[in-house]
Amino acid sequence: MRLGGLGLLAFALSACAKEPVRTQVMVSVDAEAGVRARARSLVVRVYGGPRASLGVPAQLAEEFPFPVSASEGWPRVVALAPLRNDPTRIYRVVAQAFDGPAGGGELVAEVSAISGYLRGRVLWLRLLLQDACIGMRCDSPELTCRDGACASARRDPGELPSWMGDAGAGGMDEGGVDAASDVTIDARDADRLDAGLDGSDGGCTATSCDDGRPCNGIERCVGGVCVPGDPPDCADAFDCTIDVCDDEMGGCVHVPNHAACTAGPGGRCEPATGCQYELCTPATCRDEPGACLRARCEGSRCIRESTCGAMQQCCAGRCVARDCDDGNPCTTDSCDAVMGCRHEPNAFPCEDGDACTVMDACVMGRCLGMSRSCDDGNPCTDDRCDGTRGCTHTNNASACNDGDACTTGDRCRDGRCEGTPRPCMDAHACTHDRCVGGSCVHEPDSSRCPPGQMCSPTAGCTTTDRCAGVDCNDGNVCTDDFCDPATGRCSSVPNADSCDDGNRCTVMDVCVDGECTGRPMPCDDGNPCTDDDCNPTTGMCRHRANTSSCDDGDPCTLGERCSSGTCGGGSMRDCSDGIACTRDFCYFGVCMNVPDHERCRDGNSCTDDLCMLPRGCVYVFVCADAGPPPFDGGSIGHDGGPPPPMRDDGGV
Repeated sequence: MRLGGLGLLAFALSACAKEPVRTQVMVSVDAEAGVRARARSLVVRVYGGPRASLGVPAQLAEEFPFPVSASEGWPRVVALAPLRNDPTRIYRVVAQAFDGPAGGGELVAEVSAISGYLRGRVLWLRLLLQDACIGMRCDSPELTCRDGACASARRDPGELPSWMGDAGAGGMDEGGVDAASDVTIDARDADRLDAGLDGSDGGCTATSCDDGRPCNGIERCVGGVCVPGDPPDCADAFDCTIDVCDDEMGGCVHVPNHAACTAGPGGRCEPATGCQYELCTPATCRDEPGACLRARCEGSRCIRESTCGAMQQCCAGRCVARDCDDGNPCTTDSCDAVMGCRHEPNAFPCEDGDACTVMDACVMGRCLGMSRSCDDGNPCTDDRCDGTRGCTHTNNASACNDGDACTTGDRCRDGRCEGTPRPCMDAHACTHDRCVGGSCVHEPDSSRCPPGQMCSPTAGCTTTDRCAGVDCNDGNVCTDDFCDPATGRCSSVPNADSCDDGNRCTVMDVCVDGECTGRPMPCDDGNPCTDDDCNPTTGMCRHRANTSSCDDGDPCTLGERCSSGTCGGGSMRDCSDGIACTRDFCYFGVCMNVPDHERCRDGNSCTDDLCMLPRGCVYVFVCADAGPPPFDGGSIGHDGGPPPPMRDDGGV
């Protein structure tokens, strides 16, 4: 029998021993020689969000400016750790090199990555600012520059190597990320980092919460604090034992209660076999179907044997799999003495067996993962995901555009877009023939003519010179100007020289098709809560806070708006089901209503107190001599009368 109200089990929050943070990502940022030569500052921005958002984390957590030079300040390392130690969160890291101090001046190059964490692992995410990406910027936050082209920024955390460096002060130059806020902690204080302080009051991990008390169940770390698990079910098959959990005795204890053996003379209780009497008779040795026991007499002793197999247990009178295991890692399985096996959905990390998903987690009893992005940004590959092999990239032969106006018939070959050079050769040996901006130009070179002759782009080498006194300078720095000696007419050929378009809000000005053209100053900070533009007077970027509606990346919040450059202020999704004994909360945008039997406790040791949907609290009488229910209860117990004490139904 189960004994309530003994006061043998204690449930209290206990602070964990502080250990180094175990779920981390160390992000190292390095640069190739060309970027290093130009860069004078490096800015690293970190964005965080829950995995269930399925999009790009948009909430800026922190921004770090670092001074760099061609020979100093590389590489830089920051440490990331998930908010509330939740390894299902995702992050986006953007690293930008500028040619001015503190993120000022012109953008030299940038690189970004979107990835996640692995529970209990310290991963290494390496970012490289490549020379091929100087001056490039991809339009979508899903993309990053790689080898001179825009490619997917998503990185599977399962494919990241383990961190090989020191997570203390030697492994980080200026900052690491605080697990309590998705922002950096001050890694210059090596003692804080080595002590595992992550910005929260506690420092526990998933493996550091065993308090040595078996009656607390399996402890777990929640929000940096150790909390007890579910207490063990100590009920055995015999009504004559008092079944309790005692930490000092190492767990479950079955105390014999001889007074419960009343079926015959000389009754005594043996914890291993139940009631034994002076004589074994059919009246004193009966089958107990509710306990899955078959009884038989051997002399004066009653032998009771389980009807369940070696890998089974008895639950509510039925032989079931041991621990009620249903084989589903997304349910927490337990046995209820009256209702039988229970399988409640959990939110544990899992593996769905599909190579086309990443960061799998349990949702409503199912293992679900985010779709793996296989887009490599190359139009010359067909990108697919195979459920067994993962991403595949097969070269195709599609028509394409190599971005060069001086090639024709562009087509994919061996995974690259290639075209045939446009033919521009003329009949004159003294001209330099080339294609500029898609048009053929023929630049005369008189050094290729015999002495005394000049090169005409229309007539070739000639002795005629009609260019005396002719000024062909058109005042355009983006053209090479010359006079045709055969006709005396001026011609201009576009060049590709560097230039200055006079606009402070453009960078990398260069001549294109006879005009000085610059790229717009890259001012987008990736924050939807700022309006970004360039000040035409100063040539500096401006980031002015707006009040637009926004998405904080948490699908469990609604009505977010920008304020002071930050997305927030939304209200939590209302998941209340109106049943007081359920824990109502939002998980990855899905409302969950989990029965909590503890909220139905009535203090009566003769009732099983259950929370059942959709009825709410149900009380089932288990004591044979307890008499009739004190108030009306329906078919299996009672759910009327005065309500039992309950905690506030505010979710988790």
